[in-house]
Parts: sequence; C-alpha cells; structure tokens
Amino acid sequence: LVLLGLALGVSAQAQDLDLLIDDYEDGDLSEYTVVFSGGEDPVLSTTSDTPDGSTFALQVEIDGDDYGGFAGFGRGLPGAPYDATGLDNPYLVFDLSADARTTVEINLQTSPTAESRNALVLPGDGMYTRYALSFDSFFQSQADPVDFSAINAIVFTAIDVSGDGNGGTTETTLRFDNVAIYDGTDVGNDIVLDDFDDGDYPDTEYFYYAGGEFIAVSATDDTPDGSAFAFHGEIDGDDYGAFAGFGRTFEGAPIDASGSAFLNFYLRANGPAVLEVNLQNDPAAPGGLKESRETLRLEDTGGAYRAYSLPLDAFIQTTAEPFDPAAAFNIALTFVQLPGDGDGGTTEFAFDFDALGFGDAFDVVSTEALPPSLAAPVAVYPNPATDRATVQFGLAASADVSVEVLDALGRRVRLVTEGSRAAGPVEAILPTDGLPAGTYLVRVRVGDDVVAAPITIVR
Repeated sequence: LVLLGLALGVSAQAQDLDLLIDDYEDGDLSEYTVVFSGGEDPVLSTTSDTPDGSTFALQVEIDGDDYGGFAGFGRGLPGAPYDATGLDNPYLVFDLSADARTTVEINLQTSPTAESRNALVLPGDGMYTRYALSFDSFFQSQADPVDFSAINAIVFTAIDVSGDGNGGTTETTLRFDNVAIYDGTDVGNDIVLDDFDDGDYPDTEYFYYAGGEFIAVSATDDTPDGSAFAFHGEIDGDDYGAFAGFGRTFEGAPIDASGSAFLNFYLRANGPAVLEVNLQNDPAAPGGLKESRETLRLEDTGGAYRAYSLPLDAFIQTTAEPFDPAAAFNIALTFVQLPGDGDGGTTEFAFDFDALGFGDAFDVVSTEALPPSLAAPVAVYPNPATDRATVQFGLAASADVSVEVLDALGRRVRLVTEGSRAAGPVEAILPTDGLPAGTYLVRVRVGDDVVAAPITIVR
C-alpha cells in the first residue's frame, strides 16, 4: 500500500486505477503462458519478495545460456478485449525488479500480428521500481498496430540476458507486481527546461531541421496550464520530406537530472505522426555525442493537449555511449512519418508543445484495496532516506496505532510511534540514525489491520 517512487517531500496527484491486470495475491499463475525462448522455457513462480508487503509477486527465472539470451511470457487481460479509448491519458503501471542488467520489452497485443511495443533498460540492482509507461509511447512493432479499443493480451520479454556458459544456472531473475492500467492526469516538473513563455524562439536559441524547408514556428496563447505562451509548429509533409523537428541546448547546460525519473511535456497534434525524442550530452565533450531516444505514436488529439511522462529508463541507447542524465545538454524532437497531400504549398501537420521539464516519479494509488481502518494509503518519503523519513497515512476512525521498522529478518529495530490517534491524516517522523544502510519494512498496525511499506536507507 505504499506509493513507490514518491517525490522527495512532495506528494503528486494520484492517478485513477482503471484495470488491475494482476497483483498475484491469489498465487494463481494459470493465466500465464510462456510465449517463446531461445531454448528451455523460463521458470515462473510466486515469491514473497514484494514491493509493498503484500503476499505474492511473480518471479521469472531465466538461464541466458539455455534461453539464448531471451525469454518471454504473457497473459490475456482480464475481461478482454479491453477498451482504453475512453481514458484521457492511459498508462501501463507495474513494479519490477531485476538482479542483473537486462532489457525488458513490453508488448500490448490485439493479436499476435497486431501489437505495439515499449522497452525498459533495467539496472539490475535487485530493487523494485514503479514504472509508468504512457500508451502513447508504445510503438508499432508488427504489420498492424494494436487496436487500443480491443487489447487482448500483454507480453513481457527479456531480450539480452547474459549467460555464464553454464546451462544449468539462472543468470537473471525478474520480479513483477501490481500490473495495472491507470488514467494519468497532469505533468509536474522539478526541473523546468523550457516553458516557452517568452514567445520568442529564434534560431540562435533553437535549432530547426527538416527534409526540405524549415519548420514554421510561432507562439500561441492557447496553453494547457494558463501560462503565457506555448510553442506552435506547422509542417508541410511534402516540402519537408515527411520529417521535421526542433531542439535546443538547455539553459545552464549541462543540467543534472539524475534525481528525476521522467521527461514531461504537454503536446497536441492535429493528425497522425511519430515523434522521436532524443536526449543528448554535450557533443563537443570528450568521447563525442552520447544520446538516447524514446519514440511516441501520435494521433489527432481533438484540439486538446495531452500530458506525456516518458520514463528516462525507457530511453534506448542510440550512440556508442548512452545519454547521461547527470549532464543533460540538448534535446531534439523530430516528427517523422508525416502525412503529405502532394501539394507543397499546404500544411498537413500542426502541433503545440509546452511545459518541458524533468520530473519525479509517477505517483499512483496502490492497486490493492485499503483496509477499512485506513482512509488514505501509507506513504514513506523521502525514499531512499538518509537521516530521517516521514510516514503518512489516513485513519477512517480513531484507533490505536503503532508504527515500527523491521529489518530483513523481520526483527523490530525501531518503534516510531504508538498510541491512540484521532480520525484523519496521521504523520510520524522516522529517525534513521543508527540504522545501517539497507532495505527495511515500515509496518503500520491499525487495530487488527496491518499495512507494510519498504524503505531504503543510504549513507
């Protein structure tokens, strides 16, 4: 019931749960099918190593030698076909850990020949991370794109598992929990890269490129957030060879965005296209350009702005060295696969762009139901913590409450608070001094109900 990846001291607006795909609490994996592997099938089982103190998560063990470096599994969506077209800004959200560095592809399928794909590069630190992937960041990967009004299945594939030459050992273990679809809302930026509010976008500050003539840009006061201006662009798909884009060097570059999880922005479009988003380090630095890319599928947004949050972990390496968020320098945004009408004098594609920045983690309410005694879920922040953390939750009625910290062996190492509390918000300070670095469990007991949330202490 913890809000994983909560902002350091800042609580973002919660998102609305639309479809719980699986929280694995029933311990039943009969819905799952091993889709493919390079050799033997991966081993699927339940594990009590969960991100939120719940009963079970899904564990997937992969032998990179037997499995040829890749292995995939999937399941049908509950109540399939599932219609996501009524959601304002759908996201696939899940908790995932890996104990070895690997890439995981996530495929949403209408059928085996109609699917769209996203991908994550996992650090392999064994820690759970909550990932939130916008449906708009899923890219067509088959002859036919997925029909988001009739999604039938989801498939996860580890594609670059390293082997050790021994076909009898497991090199990579993945753990999944709380797989769900949420409806996202607004974006929030801790680091504002460009708000476009000066209404002036000269080529001394921005760079423009296209297949033919340059992209035509101007300011618009029709903004998503009541700000002064947004960036308006118009492109002729015939003149511009079906692609055009713009970019800029960040003010004060290089910028340290290593504490952020997402690149956020608002965008609206008047038709279909594909947007490539490239994050770059200084191309003049030693070693040359370091760059990573994410791709979005765009459709006509009906005159409305859409909020996009792109996980930095979903950006795929496109140069010899990947983009380093600790030294962010440039961004380049390229619209490709633009429509043309055969007339070089008409504009087929127009877009508006605003509120570009780096933000913290996508904040979602737990997929598991709150016990009756709680009116709001347990949140622990900052997480990781150094000298102290705050534990927050809400009581539906007055009750006896205890908050304690347990170590990895289940031993109580700290009592945070104990006693009667009135109905409403509860906040307790958790001092971490004297506790060695590592992962602990914050256990909240309210009457007969017990809720747990993990916390990592760093030194």
